[in-house]
Amino acid sequence: MSNIRIRSLLSLAIAVGLAVLSFSGCDKDSTTNPADTTIPDNIFPLTAGRVISYGGYLTQNDTETKIAASEAGYSATWSITTKIPVNAVFPNPPFNVSGNAVLIRDTTRVPGVGVAMKFTPVFVNFDSTTGEYTYMTNLGFFYRTFQVKAAGVTTIRSDSLRFIVLANPRAGMGGTFTCFDETFAGTVAGSAANVSLKITGTWASAKESLTAGGATYETYYLEIRRVVTIAGTPVATGLTAKLWVVAGVGPVKMHLIGDTETHGNYRVISGKNF
Repeated sequence: MSNIRIRSLLSLAIAVGLAVLSFSGCDKDSTTNPADTTIPDNIFPLTAGRVISYGGYLTQNDTETKIAASEAGYSATWSITTKIPVNAVFPNPPFNVSGNAVLIRDTTRVPGVGVAMKFTPVFVNFDSTTGEYTYMTNLGFFYRTFQVKAAGVTTIRSDSLRFIVLANPRAGMGGTFTCFDETFAGTVAGSAANVSLKITGTWASAKESLTAGGATYETYYLEIRRVVTIAGTPVATGLTAKLWVVAGVGPVKMHLIGDTETHGNYRVISGKNF
């Protein structure tokens, strides 16, 4: 074979090889970039002076069933104030709680069922080290249901106001985190028993688009669930809350599930002052 033909074949082989490598390289680059599942920390800015308004309705106890009469005229506002001592609102005694937190004034009106105005103090904190948002909730219904008492005391425990995790954006989309996990000495069917309450939050694996209040938002959806176990056996499970939050804004939609003693609240943003 002539030298010219050999050189031609070598040139062709090199050209084909470079083309294959180039194609393979591009294909590899396009498939190895992982999806961005991060959630920013500022999903609930605790900025004093901000107010978010909501429309919505009440839901029947611990279900998602709408109470039809409650929708007419329903309105709620979350007014963010400053960090104050919790005992400025809940004195100790009689409330066994302490610490400082940002006060959010929840004002709700439900004229359709005769509620002219109801004020609920909501205390929230953000830990920039862990990325956790915590809020003060009331475990009184759980305490009463399972007769949770302190050692040597015949009355229901007085520390039902507890700070638990509301959200941890650093778990990422599709991630799960623990909100609360504790075991109590209780009474079930007249017999002493260790009763465990665990609450967890799970982020949706993708963003959801929501149009409300004259704007369109890209939301991060969070679902919070609870499970009660006795001796390792689940005896009660349920949904606690659904939250749609937006970076730089906060909750734009929510369903705060009630219990057999109180109704729940379904809310969608109708406006804001920022």
